[in-house]
This record gives sequence, C-alpha cells and structure tokens, in this order.
Amino acid sequence: YMAQANERTLVIPQCETAGCLEHLEEILAVDGVAGIFIGPYDLSIALGIPGQFDHPDHIAAVERIRKACADAGKLCIMFCGSGEQAAGYFRQGFPNVAVGIDVLTLIAGTKAMVDTAKAGL
Repeated sequence: YMAQANERTLVIPQCETAGCLEHLEEILAVDGVAGIFIGPYDLSIALGIPGQFDHPDHIAAVERIRKACADAGKLCIMFCGSGEQAAGYFRQGFPNVAVGIDVLTLIAGTKAMVDTAKAGL
C-alpha cells in the first residue's frame, strides 16, 4: 500500500508569497515537487495590491509562475473563484485550474435546490 500511495501522491506547494516568487525555480527543482498551485488572493496581498488581479504586478507574477512551471515540465494550477475566471485563465494558457471552494459550491447548490423546491409551493 505505501509504495502505491507514495506513487500516487503529488506534492504541489502553493505560491502565495513574495518568498515563493523569489525562490520559484529552486522550489520547482526540488525532487518530488510536481508543480505549483497559485493562490491569487494571498499572492496579491503579498505583492501589496490586495485583490487587484488586473494590476500589472499581479499579472506578471502569475505569468512568471505559469512560465516557470512550463519550463520545468511541472504542473501549474490556478485557483479561480468562478467558471468565468477559469475560462479566462485557460485562454491565457494555463493548463489546469481549480474552480471554487467546495463548501461554497455545496451551499450554492443546496440553495438552488431549495429555491426550486419552494417554487412548487
């Protein structure tokens, strides 16, 4: 079991700090690191531009991470808060995205079902 579990486990650090950006290539070179997961909210805070995802510094940082992962042959996963954001990052060349937060998606789906059910009253 352990051999199989180790073979199927991915180590994907999150890039959410200036320190990660500074040492990005070193992190990607670590044996066993499969790629980088970008946390855009925390990254924008670390860059001193909270929530400004269209700021040139944020755009440059995100693109730098995507390119470094591609150059290293590693995964690059971008967190997106919506399907629209995910579509935009796919158009920019991101090979992988994570869309939404599971709890919020569950809540939204449950509310939609309840609203549909109540409409029948």
